[in-house]
Amino acid sequence: QLASILTLLEKTSPKEINLKLPKGPIKTVALLTTALVGLWLLSLLLRLFMADIFINRAKQRSTPSTQTLLSFTNAIKTHPTDNPFYLADAASSFALYAQASEDEDSKKIFTQQAEEMAKKAQSISPQNILSLRKIANTYIVLSQFDQSYFNEAQETAVKIIELAPTDPQSYLTQAKVQIATNDQINAKDSLKKALDLK
Repeated sequence: QLASILTLLEKTSPKEINLKLPKGPIKTVALLTTALVGLWLLSLLLRLFMADIFINRAKQRSTPSTQTLLSFTNAIKTHPTDNPFYLADAASSFALYAQASEDEDSKKIFTQQAEEMAKKAQSISPQNILSLRKIANTYIVLSQFDQSYFNEAQETAVKIIELAPTDPQSYLTQAKVQIATNDQINAKDSLKKALDLK
């Protein structure tokens, strides 16, 4: 069989595809446009690749440092669009860094940045459970030194349960918020609900 296929292939002559492009300035414009679109697509892919490198570099660090925050910032700025996952992860790291900061001015700046990123992530993707969990954790951390964030944490936990009422992680997030607000009785109930759903 192989011999017959090879014989058939030898007898067929290669066919040419001849594109009849217009000559003159139209051809030049078409080629230039194609080249520009190709470069734009290539730069888009490069930006996605670089943003991925930056976000992985940031996530490899166990505790937030200035390098971690810089990597998150670079990932957010490099990515071609506003990515809610990047913003939520960055908000959480900025909150942890603010919590560990001794300087009150730095704490205030990093708290503000964490809040802005959390709100932006939530506005971009208000029904994304994964982002909302990170945002809730961000508000829990921020509420440890600024109690005005307790309401944000509670509202986010309630929204998570509304969006995913059969997910045990939803009730675990609510329990974390309740523990942070010293609501031990309701936290116990939330943990029981999470275990019942497992």
